[in-house]
Amino acid sequence: MAIRRLISNAWLAAPPLVILLGLVAAFALIGVASAIIAHVAGVQASDNFIADIMTLLGMLVLFMPLAIAIYALVALARWISARKPQ
Repeated sequence: MAIRRLISNAWLAAPPLVILLGLVAAFALIGVASAIIAHVAGVQASDNFIADIMTLLGMLVLFMPLAIAIYALVALARWISARKPQ
């Protein structure tokens, strides 16, 4: 309940938490897919799959601060434009 309230009230805290949950789910799916690939195509194919996926996730992590900064600027602009004039 407290985490849900934090996500709904904190406009800057929500994206990193969503990204973190997405990464946890991605790692779980990568493990399952790796086991299936190892069973079907062999251990070397599984190792190659994991190396390729980790390279792609590494590239995404490099762009994550930029994406969060853009999100923060857009949210800030929406917040400033939504304020009522006093």
